[in-house]
Amino acid sequence: MAKGSLLIFAAFGAFGFQTVPVHASSECQFGTSPFVISSDQTQTHLRWDINVQEVFWADDSPVSGALADYRNWALSVARTTSQSELIDIQRKSFVGYPNMQRRFDLVISGQAGAIERATCLENLLIAEHTARFPLKQYPSEFMAFVLRDATYGSRLRIYFSSGDGKSTNYGPPVSIEILSAVERDIEQGWIVLFHLHNHPFMLNALPDFLGGTVVPSDGDLQAYELWSQIYFLREARITNGFSTIRIADTDLKMLESTVPGVSSVAGQGSRF
Repeated sequence: MAKGSLLIFAAFGAFGFQTVPVHASSECQFGTSPFVISSDQTQTHLRWDINVQEVFWADDSPVSGALADYRNWALSVARTTSQSELIDIQRKSFVGYPNMQRRFDLVISGQAGAIERATCLENLLIAEHTARFPLKQYPSEFMAFVLRDATYGSRLRIYFSSGDGKSTNYGPPVSIEILSAVERDIEQGWIVLFHLHNHPFMLNALPDFLGGTVVPSDGDLQAYELWSQIYFLREARITNGFSTIRIADTDLKMLESTVPGVSSVAGQGSRF
């Protein structure tokens, strides 16, 4: 564990209030500013080229006021960070959708994907997002392609897209320039380690829908199916800033089976 402060957030669990330790570490940082691909008031697209650091894979958090502010707000509205509890709440919004219920079951049972605490790198990216577009003000999503050089494995290239959610129905903006760049990078020997995006809590926009689960949506799985063909996607990740699900390519196939006609949309693309 990297050195840093230990922040304690209160979360209401099945047995009352529980503490959720969040390790804020000064070592959890990119160490360099990103290259700005494009940016305006509604969306931002960035790229980092950085050395691999061991701390990126630890369950640390950056020292970020924006991230701490988001987490405190999320706990005040959700009262829990337990994915089993959040999924139980979300099930009520999907009564009559057996495919979605089966997907919930696959995730919560551990048959598809593994839910763990968010890592430093995942937290750095959601911190970057909520610093630009505060999640407590409006639910929105970012997405990131995380690539590694295949020759030495010591470099990461991260393409990051972040938006205000208002013009994309809460989803992240999609940059054709970035999608094309990822294709070119693969041709030049980079590999896509994983794709990451976030699922926000929604009560600030939809009073009857809590959100915050890391279960992939139909749109997520449709995009993964497409990108598996184009980018040889090995893993997909979804985070809420507390927990992250990591879904290997074999598990993606299992989850894709819960989307009616997923193979028929492979060439159409999709929105997250």
